[in-house]
Amino acid sequence: MAASSNQKRAAERAKFRQKLVSHINTRLNLEILPAQVRLRPRRQDPYQWSVKDTCLSTLLKAKDISNATIGDFDKISKALDTGKIQAIIPQEENLSDEDQYRPLVSEETAIIEKLEGEKQDYLRSLKIFESDKERELQELRRQWDGERRQLQQTISEIQRERDSEILKSRTLIEEVLPLLGKITSQISGLSDKSNTIRNKAGTE
Repeated sequence: MAASSNQKRAAERAKFRQKLVSHINTRLNLEILPAQVRLRPRRQDPYQWSVKDTCLSTLLKAKDISNATIGDFDKISKALDTGKIQAIIPQEENLSDEDQYRPLVSEETAIIEKLEGEKQDYLRSLKIFESDKERELQELRRQWDGERRQLQQTISEIQRERDSEILKSRTLIEEVLPLLGKITSQISGLSDKSNTIRNKAGTE
């Protein structure tokens, strides 16, 4: 029974290696022997795995083909078929072992990160714009308050000058009216004397 299980696992492993080799050949046009294919490529290997799923990334990082289970083979095979795992050309020549096992950022993730960055840039720009407009509004309010105070001051000065002129006019009138009365009385007295003198002259 154990021998049969081991034989089945060996057969599935060979089938899995061939699937990986076919995938690499199809995507990258590279001829890799089944015995040389790896879930964790070395620095000198001409391919890497781009992984778009965290669980799959952990699986590839933790497993070698030799100790992977049939269930692992199935998960990775399905991921190859759906594009969640893809073979790519290494982007850097001197990657560390840790970098070799680290999943590459997927295209979808890169787009999301770019959009998130653009959103943050927009929010920062909007905040700066709002701050600038708020400062402009406060400056306009200060200018308006200053102009309003100046206008009120001018109006107050005009009212004071008007009141002062009215007071002067009243004072002048009060001073002139008695004089006019005296002058009128004197003119009336002179007129009476003149009439008297004329009358005397006429009788003589």
